[in-house]
Amino acid sequence: MTSFTYIRDRVWHKINLSSSKCLFKAGREVIIKSVLQLIMLYIMSIFQLPFTLINTIEKIMNSFWWGHGHTNQRCINWLSWEKLSMHKSHGGMGFKDLSTFNLAMLEKQGWEFLTKPRCLFSCLFKARYFPTRPAS
Repeated sequence: MTSFTYIRDRVWHKINLSSSKCLFKAGREVIIKSVLQLIMLYIMSIFQLPFTLINTIEKIMNSFWWGHGHTNQRCINWLSWEKLSMHKSHGGMGFKDLSTFNLAMLEKQGWEFLTKPRCLFSCLFKARYFPTRPAS
């Protein structure tokens, strides 16, 4: 968890830069979808983030969505993050479920590794971890 705290700090910093009191819901939706959820994109494609970190970041984004992201007051979140991360046609806001998205990004890397054995990543991985196995 401590090696990934800079991700939480970057999300917190971006929320503090944008004043949530002056933004309407549409502005907060754009910030969450295009800035906050994409901060972790590269790291999520390489590492599986700890559940506690993902849970903390989702709580921060939920607080920001309800308009009290950078205050220490306890306020009411009218819907849980699970409901907000549902597709819009099912009554949610379409935010990404970060744990599912993290697994999908890792599975994409695994699929690339299996289907493209001649790519640079596959060759480096096989040379490092399976040096006696012949290349396919």
